[in-house]
Amino acid sequence: MWSSARGFSRGAVVAFAATTLVCTLPLVAVAQDAAHALAEKFARADEEAKRAEDARKAEAKARAARKAAEQRAADEAEMLRAARTEAEARRVAEEARLKAEQAKAEAEAEQRAEEARQRDFAARAQAEAEVERRAAAAREREAERDAERKRAETERIAEEAAAKRLAEETRKRELAEQQAKANAEAARLAAEEREREIAERQRAEAARVAREAEARMAEEARKRELADQQAKAKAEAERVAAEASRLAEARRQAEKKRQDEEARIAELKRQASEAERQRKAEEARVADLKRQAEEAARTRQLQEAQLAEKRRIEDEKSAQLRAQLEAEREREAQRIAEKFRLAREAREAREHAKVERDKVMATRNSLGGPLPEPQMQKSPAAKQTKPVQAVQKPVHTVQKPVHTAKTASPPPTLAKPAYPQRVTVLLVMDPRRHGFGGRKMTANPVLCVDQSCYVSGGASTPASMLRRAKALGPGNTLGRNAGACRNDTTCVYRGVTLASPMTTIQPVDMGFLRHDRRQIRSVVPDNTCKVSAGRLHCAAPIVADRYRAWIVPEAVALQAGARALEIALDEGLSSTRPLTSQGW
Repeated sequence: MWSSARGFSRGAVVAFAATTLVCTLPLVAVAQDAAHALAEKFARADEEAKRAEDARKAEAKARAARKAAEQRAADEAEMLRAARTEAEARRVAEEARLKAEQAKAEAEAEQRAEEARQRDFAARAQAEAEVERRAAAAREREAERDAERKRAETERIAEEAAAKRLAEETRKRELAEQQAKANAEAARLAAEEREREIAERQRAEAARVAREAEARMAEEARKRELADQQAKAKAEAERVAAEASRLAEARRQAEKKRQDEEARIAELKRQASEAERQRKAEEARVADLKRQAEEAARTRQLQEAQLAEKRRIEDEKSAQLRAQLEAEREREAQRIAEKFRLAREAREAREHAKVERDKVMATRNSLGGPLPEPQMQKSPAAKQTKPVQAVQKPVHTVQKPVHTAKTASPPPTLAKPAYPQRVTVLLVMDPRRHGFGGRKMTANPVLCVDQSCYVSGGASTPASMLRRAKALGPGNTLGRNAGACRNDTTCVYRGVTLASPMTTIQPVDMGFLRHDRRQIRSVVPDNTCKVSAGRLHCAAPIVADRYRAWIVPEAVALQAGARALEIALDEGLSSTRPLTSQGW
């Protein structure tokens, strides 16, 4: 009974369990479906929350990127403004520098004008030339400054354009980088989203706790990031405030500097205007001095023209007088030559008659007949009943009667000289005692007679007469010098005029640096000068310190000829006279 009851109990339990199992299977299935639906719901909620969080993070990053871009744009704009401000400051500084240089140049020009004004008292002509040169230099400097200003303006414009271009390029590059970063971020987010969806679907059930922890960590990270952003925003605000204060201080200093610069430029302009006024006054004074100098030059030129005209008239009168004297001398020389020719013919007639008489006397004496009366065949010149006498002329001449066959030759008599006398001076000089450049020592003689000097033209040409100052001046020293007697110790001066018995001569050796003036001697024509056998002889030479001279009457010099004068110089102007002189 008990066993049947126990078996019944077991069977009841099994049946109950089976019944319960059969009854509960649909309920379990329903419960499992509900659990799965709830899990999927929670998973979808988590995924949506994750997506929302990711979207929020992406939006926050985008906002941060936009804010960073805006900040960079603001920074770039500020940098551009700072660059423009700096460029404007540089331009203002450059203009100030140029103006300062201009003021300095004008001050230097004024200083140079002052120096030129001080030097103008010593040399007006040099001052005028210096003023012209400085004006040209000032114009050149002004042109250079204009070119420098234009170049600086061009550089400034180029710098501004370059800054603008650089800012634009920087902005475009930043925008492109931002776009590229945004695109990369979007692509990365899309890839991450896809990967996350795949991973989430695989570990949806196992990652709920992790998602919750991750959600908590994300929230903490978000809080930390928000705190960091707030700190950064605060720091950025502080930086912006400091930058604003710095910019305000810089603007204040720049304004103060600009005001100081404007004041300095105004002062420089005032000084420049004052210098310009002084320069114009100085130019007016220089122009007045130049006008006065031109008037003085015109007056001097007029006086010089009048003096030149006066000298020309005097020279014409002197030339006419010299021409008259030369014509008179030529006529006198022709008369003297004619007298000499007649005397020579008379002498030859006498000699011929004497020879004929000696022949007749020798013939008659050899035949023993009586001596015939002395008969002479008279020449045309011997038919004159009067003896030929030397013509009185303005030189010392010797009056000699013509010898006849029956009269003896009387002793020569001296005629009283009449002044002015014309003579020929033969000069022998000692060479100078100093050489020049190691050359052979010689002489460059000119003959000074009273206040005039004669430059030789040779043995057959009259010497040129010059004023002493002109003959010994630099023009003649560097020009004609001693004429035909240059670099020679012997010289002939034809046609020298002796104004009175007290006339003095002084030979002068023309030197390049200084003249060697020899001893002064009083001279008169030497009436002892004679021509014999084609040779000239004078018994009374002038012997002085370092020179000898013959004062030959012009008539005797004409009779002797140029060759005899040169021979006398070559022989050293010896005072020895010939032993015999037939008729002369």
